[in-house]
Amino acid sequence: MSAFDPIKTTQAAGLLISLHGGNITRLRLLKLLYIADRECLAETLRPITWDSAVAMDNGPVLSNTYDLIKGTGPSGGDWDRHIRALGSRCMTLVSDADVDRLSRHEMNKLRDVAKRFDELDDYELADYTHDFQEWIQNKPDKGTCNPISFDDRLAGAGLGDDEKQRIIRDRTEDIAFAQMIQEVRA
Repeated sequence: MSAFDPIKTTQAAGLLISLHGGNITRLRLLKLLYIADRECLAETLRPITWDSAVAMDNGPVLSNTYDLIKGTGPSGGDWDRHIRALGSRCMTLVSDADVDRLSRHEMNKLRDVAKRFDELDDYELADYTHDFQEWIQNKPDKGTCNPISFDDRLAGAGLGDDEKQRIIRDRTEDIAFAQMIQEVRA
């Protein structure tokens, strides 16, 4: 279940980078986004990014977000207008991204996650995600990655079949509504 939202993801990443003074390591950004996405899913039955996930050596990663960071993602230009690589391991905020697609809860979650994990270095943060059930179940061989199914992500967030059905229903309605709006605007 995915309909990745690169604009909302750019806004979430921009907020996290701004909370870190305008620069953040790629690893830290990936971990904080994953944790915030996972916690929002558990609390509201809606992740922030709607990104798919993979298990990698340093823990779970939001797949399309990683592609954006590497410069190969489906950004439509939003990511590149606001966020750039600063060397091979750091990301910098070149202009503030709007936060109009983020709910108050999502912004508070991003702030909370950034603050809660501030004392951990990047690799301690990665190690923290190695305790996530969805990563353990899909742990890759060194240097490879394995997809993490939406069902595994739900289970990792403590959600079951009833919540899954509600998420699917709500997401289907959201996508249909967005398509209707696009058709009306066209």
